[in-house]
Order: sequence, then structure tokens, then C-alpha cells
Amino acid sequence: MNDIRTLIGKLNVVAGQRAIGRKARQIAGQTAKLFAGPADVARRTVSGIAEVAAFVEAEAGSWLEPEELAAGQTGGFDACDLRHWLFLAEAAGVPAIPARTILSLHEDDLALIDQKIAVPEHIGAGLRRRIAKAMPEILETAAPDGPSPEELEIRRHRLGEALYDAMDEIPSGWMVRTNISGSSMLKAFAGAGVIERSEDGATFDKDLEVGAGWVRHGNRRRIDATDTRFVETFASGHKPVIHYLARPWMEAARRAEGPDPHRHGTIFAGKGSWPCEWRVFIENGRVTGVASYYGWAGTVTPESAARALEAADLGQRIADAAVARGLSARFMGLEVMRHFAARRPEAETSAKTRSALERFPRGGVNCTLDFLEVKGRGLMLLEGGPAHTPIGGGHPCAFAGHRVTKETGAACSCEGVALRLMDGIILADPETWGGGDPEGSILGWEEARALAAYHEKEKDPEREAPGL
Repeated sequence: MNDIRTLIGKLNVVAGQRAIGRKARQIAGQTAKLFAGPADVARRTVSGIAEVAAFVEAEAGSWLEPEELAAGQTGGFDACDLRHWLFLAEAAGVPAIPARTILSLHEDDLALIDQKIAVPEHIGAGLRRRIAKAMPEILETAAPDGPSPEELEIRRHRLGEALYDAMDEIPSGWMVRTNISGSSMLKAFAGAGVIERSEDGATFDKDLEVGAGWVRHGNRRRIDATDTRFVETFASGHKPVIHYLARPWMEAARRAEGPDPHRHGTIFAGKGSWPCEWRVFIENGRVTGVASYYGWAGTVTPESAARALEAADLGQRIADAAVARGLSARFMGLEVMRHFAARRPEAETSAKTRSALERFPRGGVNCTLDFLEVKGRGLMLLEGGPAHTPIGGGHPCAFAGHRVTKETGAACSCEGVALRLMDGIILADPETWGGGDPEGSILGWEEARALAAYHEKEKDPEREAPGL
């Protein structure tokens, strides 16, 4: 498994670098195309981008910080921010895997560290020339020159040291993530079922290893601040400060084994092992469904049904705590859509958009909550995120393909208890997300309760199960 993990780690790094390269080329190509055309088109496009950016900044700026939740303030908070969900779990008396902030960086600091995604100078110079030609007033009112190269180098050195210093007191049995997401390396390892401990990493040579949110150089670790998923999720509509959190790695109480669908049909095909984890779907403060997170390895058994129902109950308690405090979970994608839909005539807003905005109101608690079966501890909150919506958000997991229609687009019906993926569904291929038969995979609530009752019978032979 170590060899497969290292291979996956190297492929993940290469894929990240290639994605960054593609992004830089796309920026260059789109910029050239935009400013080679009529000046009025360029002006309107840039103005529209600026308008969206201004809204996103203002909207994120209005969201509550964790300490404001603790102080009793009401309003919206970032549905992607783990820190809020940990507070609400504690308020609801729901067990959660703890996390502590070890470093916080402003987006300006992150730009100094993450030089891999900086626009190359030849692209930047061309961009400035085109802007100067099409919209000279932008450069005329530009901000004065920033810090000198020497000052920037000093800042960059200090930030580099801070990444190491933050990890010096963190035990090896802990992982690192941001307040918004886990790392791309963690996702790659977990998806392929090749990670069981936080110490498991991809070894590039004896002095370089990359793991779950960390990089080891020699005998010292640092935060992997350049992880592509860390950077990209942070840039998708959140507050301008990123917080790195350290968490103890919890051993799963149960694991499911099976062929890894990500490696199927390749020379690396083989089995993986995944922890039993559950995703709870909440709309307007009410649990609508719960699904096996790794649906391809899900099992339709009394114990799985019992754990799924327990996760749904814990999720409802957290949602109730948020509702009782006058809080709402915000997802930037929906809020941007809501803002601009309100400025158009209703006839110009699609039925799908209107339906999505009505289904997920601004003041509601709409989210997904993930729970891990922890050895010796039972179910514990792992993280929270946005709801599964027609325009993105939380992944449907084992509900993938459930009642997908042209009207709903990629949105799935996340109602009931999805213990495993429907036959014929390939997560990476949305073309297969239609026409699946939920029989034997997705249960109604009463069906799930009836199945779970047999788990109680297994634990207590004297107890009668339904129908016996």
C-alpha cells in the first residue's frame, strides 16, 4: 500500500501543477481575446467581474466569526467553515473531533507563499498593455507601488518560517486542514482507500514526504500552504483570512473494503479500505437524508442502517441548535445567484433558478454534516459544508444519480437513507447519473428503521426484531 500511496501522491502533485499551468494559460488566452476586441465589450466584462467581486467581498464580510456566534449574535455564517460547526456541535451536546488553529494568514500573505500560481511576468506585462489601451483610467487610478523586492523577500522568509514553527508542537498523529477544507493529498489518499493514519504520506525521497496537509523536509514538518485544494477552495468566496487547523487523527471503528473505482481498469487496479462515514443532508433546518460517504463501499446491513439513523439524529440536533440561535448557513454560490436574480425581471430568471432559491432560502439552515464512526467513541462530527444544490455545493455521495432529471440538472434527490450507490452509477461520470434503481440501495426512513431493529436484535438476542 505504501507504493500505491506514493504513486497517488506523486500523481496528485503533478496533476496540481498541470492544473495551475492550464489556469495560467487560460488567463492569458482569455485576456488576449477580451482586450483584442472592442473596448466597450472589454469595459462591460471587466465591470461585470468587478461587480461580482465587490458583492462577494461584501457578502463574506457580513458573515459572522466563530467568536460572534459564541457571543450570541444572530445572522449568517460560512457553511464551509469547520470552526462554526464545532461550536454548534458543542452547543448541541454532539461529540466532535476537535481542532485548534495553529496559524492564520491573510490572502496577501498567501500570495507571497504560493508563487506557483502567480501569473508569469510576460503574461502580466501583456495584460497591463491591453488594459492600458482599452481602459486607461484603471491604471491612472491604480494604487501606488507596494513594498520593495527586498521587503517582500523578508516577508516571504518570515512566512516560510511561520509555516514550520506552527508544526513544531503538533504531534505526528495529527493532520492539518484549513477552516474551509481538507488538502488535495488527503482527498486523493482517502478516495483511493490508501490512508489509515495521519502519518501516511507520499515519500518523494528520504528528505521529502507529503502528507495530509503537511510536508516533511528532513526531520521537520511545515504546513502545506501551497496545496492546490487549500488555495482553490479559499479563493471560492470566503473571508480574506485563511486559518490552518490541526486535528488528532481518529481511528475508524469500522472500515469497508472493496475494489477501488478510481483505479478500475488500470494497471493499478486493486482493493482499498475506507472508514465508515456518513453525510447528513439538511434543508431549512430539517434532515432530509443521510448517505454513506464512500457509497461504492457501502453495505446494506442492520448495523449500517442503525449508524445512518444515529447520524441523522445527531445532525438534526446540530441544525436545531443553529435555528434556536437565529443562525443561517450561507453558501456563496447561492448568494451570488440570489443577488443577481433579484435585480432581473422575474421572466428573465429560469424556473430552475427560482426553484433553487425558494428551496434554499437565505435565512435557512441548509447544509451537509459529516460524521465518522470512531473506535471507542461512537459517531463524531467530522465537518460541515454547504447543501447539495442544483448549482453545486455538497456532494450527494451515495445519493448520486438518485432521481436526476433534466429539470434538476446535476442535483440529486437526497431523501431517505442511501446505504450504497445504486448499481451502474459511476461517481466520476455524471452521464450515468440517471435511471438508477434505488431498490436495495436507498431506503425510506421506515425501511431503514425496520432494518436497524435487527441490529438491536443482534446485540440483544432476547429482544424481538420486527416480523419475528
